[in-house]
This record gives sequence, C-alpha cells and structure tokens, in this order.
Amino acid sequence: MKDLIRKWNRMCRGFVRWIWEQCKDWKTIVLLLIVSAVLYSPAIVCWTLFFIFKWDWAWITATAYSAFWIGPGTPFFVISVTVTLAIKRFIQHLFGKKNPEADTETEKSTESSDAATDTVSENASTDASAEQTPTASEESTAAESESADQESFTTESESDGDNV
Repeated sequence: MKDLIRKWNRMCRGFVRWIWEQCKDWKTIVLLLIVSAVLYSPAIVCWTLFFIFKWDWAWITATAYSAFWIGPGTPFFVISVTVTLAIKRFIQHLFGKKNPEADTETEKSTESSDAATDTVSENASTDASAEQTPTASEESTAAESESADQESFTTESESDGDNV
C-alpha cells in the first residue's frame, strides 16, 4: 500500500512539474486564466443574473455548477490545462514558431550554411572566370537525354492517335 501511495505521489509531482514547466511563459499563464474563465463562465453568468434580477434559479444553477467542478474527482484543472496547451500549440503551429530550443538550433545551422554558401560562391566565381568546355562524356549524355525525350514524345503522340 505504501508503494502505491508513493507511486501516486510521484506521478502527481511529475504532473505538477510538467505543468509548471509549460506555464513559465506569461502568455501561457494569461491563456490559462482566460480558458479557466471561459470554462467557469456559466457560474459567473448565473451569479451575475442572480445579483441583477434576484432569480433563485440562477443562484441554484451557479452554486450547483461550482460545487460540481470544485468537488473532488472532477477534472476542471486538467481540462483547463489541456485546452490551454492545445491552444498554445495551435497558435505556435499557426505562426510557425515551434520551440525556443529549435530556434537556436536553426540559427546555428543557418549561420553555418551562410558560411558554406560564401565559400561556394567564392569557388563559383573562380570557376566561372575560367572558361571550361564540356567533356565528351557530358556531350554524349546530353544528346542521349534529348533523343530519349523525343522518343517518349513520339510514342505518346502515336498512342494518342490510336485511341481516336
């Protein structure tokens, strides 16, 4: 029994740490507050209706809604966090931002590719200045590809004529 309690405690702590890591960004915390307010809005609306119009059914509905979601065994916080993280991921996907670690890796690879491009462009400029004539194998390969293209064109046009 102690092992089960320790395992449950470890799982809960891991979940809370994961939530804390996800919500360190202030935008995510604001989004969590907005999602929680939207999910809790039926109670807020009913209480507002009760205080304005003094309708008893609004008070009962707001209290029952709040008692249900605040009660044990209801996943209000889990649903709020899940919806928040889903919206956050959708927004990141929509605007193309993945995660900060990937951005720094992309910047590093871009810098290294820029350096490689500079080296290639320098080599290309020196190659372009020296006039090179195509070799015999390059000329024969080009001629073979042209004749293959012409053969496939004539084969296609002949087969089209047969179907008419």
